[in-house]
Amino acid sequence: MSDTGLPTALARELGSISAKLDNLHAGQQAHSAKLDSMDDRLRAVERKSALNGGVAGGVVAVTIGLIKSQFSGGS
Repeated sequence: MSDTGLPTALARELGSISAKLDNLHAGQQAHSAKLDSMDDRLRAVERKSALNGGVAGGVVAVTIGLIKSQFSGGS
């Protein structure tokens, strides 16, 4: 028997479970860090696509306005 009063086999199993939980926690932290980096990267892509969409929309609006003014007599 150990100093804690637990049988050796039970203490060994509890130690094994504790080690497995520590490994699971470390893996979860690694996944969390990876998700955070993916989130930052996705946010940058969303900003760029919003800017590109706005610019493209403006170009199309001006082009359609010019074409319309050419067909309506250029007033």
